[in-house]
Amino acid sequence: VSIEEFQAEITSGTGIEVSLDGLYFSSYISTSEIVERIKDKNFSGGSIVLDAVTTATGYNQFKVLVIPDEEDLEPEEEVVPKLRDVEGEKWISFELYFRTPYQSDTQQTWVYMLTESYITSEGFEWISDAAFDDAMYDDGGTSEVHKLKVGDTKEIFACNSLRMSFLTHQIDTAGIGELDPIGEATETVVIYELDPDIEPENPWEGNNRLDSELKPYGSIDYYRVKSGVSDYNLLEIFSDEEGQLLPEVVLKSSHLVEKSALSGDMTDKYAIVKLETPDANQRYYYGVVKVQMWIEGWDPDCYNAIMAADLKIGLSFGGSNVAPNTNPQG
Repeated sequence: VSIEEFQAEITSGTGIEVSLDGLYFSSYISTSEIVERIKDKNFSGGSIVLDAVTTATGYNQFKVLVIPDEEDLEPEEEVVPKLRDVEGEKWISFELYFRTPYQSDTQQTWVYMLTESYITSEGFEWISDAAFDDAMYDDGGTSEVHKLKVGDTKEIFACNSLRMSFLTHQIDTAGIGELDPIGEATETVVIYELDPDIEPENPWEGNNRLDSELKPYGSIDYYRVKSGVSDYNLLEIFSDEEGQLLPEVVLKSSHLVEKSALSGDMTDKYAIVKLETPDANQRYYYGVVKVQMWIEGWDPDCYNAIMAADLKIGLSFGGSNVAPNTNPQG
């Protein structure tokens, strides 16, 4: 996906500040700052280009789906799709630092993502070149499968396939006050598949969630038809040694926290990170996460037709002294 327009902003509420480099903190990070950071870290200063990738953990072992071309096979050799490790494929990653004023040795501050967070894209028209089951949608309270025929059109939104994760890292305490004081990664990760802010013309053109298991409709059925691999159980082929293909816990917009409820009950809520590392002068508590965003290759709405797209992302965070009642993966 060549991103023709990428907009992003990050805001934080009263009591916490954010930073891209761990040195300069504020309550707002603009699109230009985020884009510059992303391009420098991921794309050698060039344009933002996202390939369809997938990960079973949400933070590493990114892979791509490869369907061999029949012309490259031996006579009577079957077309069997494979997963391979990434080789220069693109996704977004950057560090996000948080801090809150030091008040006592016993204070506890968790950072939650707020309901002001959003993802959106402009829709564009795609003409189908295959007959397949493209969507599951709500038809007056009944779940229905929508079918596309050759020549039918479908409105596609790049944001429907976007996932993001927040992997907690340790803070390099000796580096506080300098650029990028990030330490070793933990295995604590929070993964979101946010519900996109879109307005499709037809109900079957809305978001088809992937969550934690493959869906038999959408892009997977499209590739089955196009590649002739419809007889294969993709879950059996692609599950890892522990039987895991996708992260077990993938959050949605209902897990976001209302800004006005930061001091309330956090049942079924997930903190992004806990701010628990003080600086030497006891002025602030710090925390840091590695943010990663990618186009999920297994998503029902992930078609190769998404070649030129726009993405608009807003991330909003708030601090709370209330612990989450659910634990992130890890």
